[in-house]
Amino acid sequence: MEQIMLTLVWTNLMLPHDILGIMFGCTCRQTVSNYINWWMPVLGERGDMMSNLLPFIDAEVIDALEPYTYKELDLRKIGAVVDGNLFPAETVRTDCLVNCGQYSNKVHSSAFCILTWSLPIGTVTERTSAFLARASEKEYYGMVGIAWSFENIFGLPYTR
Repeated sequence: MEQIMLTLVWTNLMLPHDILGIMFGCTCRQTVSNYINWWMPVLGERGDMMSNLLPFIDAEVIDALEPYTYKELDLRKIGAVVDGNLFPAETVRTDCLVNCGQYSNKVHSSAFCILTWSLPIGTVTERTSAFLARASEKEYYGMVGIAWSFENIFGLPYTR
C-alpha cells in the first residue's frame, strides 16, 4: 500500500526521488524509481477504466443527472462541458521538435494536455489521449473532430 501512496504522491507533487525516499523510509533512489515504474502502468490502466463511462450513458441518464440549478436557469440539454487539463512534464532535450511541441504558454513549461468531456455534475464521460501542449484546444478539436463526434452520439450540443 505504501508503494501505491508513494507513486500517487510523486504524480501529484513531482518531488525528487530522494525526498520521496526520506518520506517513505526508502534508503535508495533506485528503490523509489522501481516502485514508481511498477505502479504507474497499473494506476494508469485503472484510471483509464474508470474514466470511460460513455458506453453506460445515454440521453435519459444525462437528463436524470442534470443539476437542479441548471433546471432553474432553464439550461436544458447540456450534454457535456469540454475542458483541457495540462500536466507538467519533463522537457525532452534530445529532440528539438518534441521540445518545441511540449512547451505550453499557459503554464510556461513543458506539458501534456488532455481534453475531457464532463457532465454538468462533474462526471467525466470521455477524454482524449495526452498530446503535446503546444497545440491549443481549439486547434486540437479541428485536428481530430472529437467534439463533433460527441455531439453526434447524443444529438446534444457541447459547451466550452
